Amino acid sequence: MNQVDGIQATKQIKTADHAAKIIMLTDYDDDALRQAAMRAGACAYALKDNLLDLVRLIDSLQQDGRVTD
Repeated sequence: MNQVDGIQATKQIKTADHAAKIIMLTDYDDDALRQAAMRAGACAYALKDNLLDLVRLIDSLQQDGRVTD
């Protein structure tokens, strides 16, 4: 199986299931990567060291299907 990065995986998942809600979980606090993830179809971009933010994102998606700030 070929290895793909998170951006490519997000594109593949969204191609297979347009309704998928993808949170990009990463170590990289980088605006260019954040923008690439969002263009690929991620609905949010969260840092691994901020678990409270991740929980908030998941709650938001479960409640209304979208991410709120």
